[in-house]
Order: sequence, then structure tokens, then C-alpha cells
Amino acid sequence: KLSASYDVLGNSPLTRVFVLKDGAGEHNSAALLYADYNLFHTDLELGFVNEAFNVFGRMRYQKSNIDKNVFFTLPEWTGELRFLYNWHKRINAGLRTEFASMREGTAFYVKKDSGEHLSSVPMSVKEYLDLGLYADYAYSSKITFWIQCGNLLNQEIQRNILYSEPGRSLTAGICINL
Repeated sequence: KLSASYDVLGNSPLTRVFVLKDGAGEHNSAALLYADYNLFHTDLELGFVNEAFNVFGRMRYQKSNIDKNVFFTLPEWTGELRFLYNWHKRINAGLRTEFASMREGTAFYVKKDSGEHLSSVPMSVKEYLDLGLYADYAYSSKITFWIQCGNLLNQEIQRNILYSEPGRSLTAGICINL
């Protein structure tokens, strides 16, 4: 599926970064502010499903008129790719990857007590590639055990400004269908 859209967005949430300075040093703070902007995006989605394999891919290109001297821009490229292998409808194993291109913006240095603007500096959030593995085992029609590993490349991932996801991750669980 290929789609494209041009959106005129009013009063939409965007991120601005402040560096608060006081006698104890500097403290970063992200603020959610609202602004109007235009956004063009095109999306490509592909998928394939049969009894043993499930493959899904999505890629998005987007361009906006968000001013990087005021807010953080959106990543121009984002996407995901997932492969899942089903063995006898009992064991699933898969690979997934998500990525986003760099985001640019500006950090505003202000005095913490008075809010006085001191200076502004360009800032960016690095691109990332999040590679992960997934597996589950259907013990019965009602109970499934699963495990997933994420960020296997151990990259700094910032889906949200100023919040880095910590290194590799491992999550496990039980799904019970009543």
C-alpha cells in the first residue's frame, strides 16, 4: 500500500528544550508546546503472510515546515521491518527492526530563577536502528509464554526528546486467554 498526504495541523504538540542554569549547574528540561505547521508524508507498507511466515514492512518519509530554531523537527525517515516464523502453530520466532533519522532543534539556555533567556544553541537527536528478537511458545490454546530482546546493537535510542532508552533489553511474560 502506498499513500501520501498533506496535512495542515493546528495547535499540535511539539517539543522545545530548555537548559536551566542556576548556582548548582545546568538541568535539561523538555517542554511540550503547541504550534501550527504543515506536514507532507508518504507511507509505503508491504506485507506477506502464509502458514509459516509473516513479513511486514513500513517506511515513512515526512517533511514539515517546523522551525528547528524554535522546536525539534520530526525525523524525515522512519520505518520498521518484522519477520515472524511460525513452526507448527506452536512456536513463533522473529526479528524486528525500527529506525528513525536524525532530528534537529535548538536548546534554549535560561536562568532558572528569573526565566531570562541567555543564549540558544543548535542541538540534534541521533538517528537510531533498534534491532530485536522475539519468540513465543503456545503451551495450550489458553497459555503462551513469550520473550523479546531489544536494542541488540546497543545504540542510544531517543524516541522522545531527552529520554534515552537504556541499552539492551530483555522482557518475558505469560499471556493467558480466558
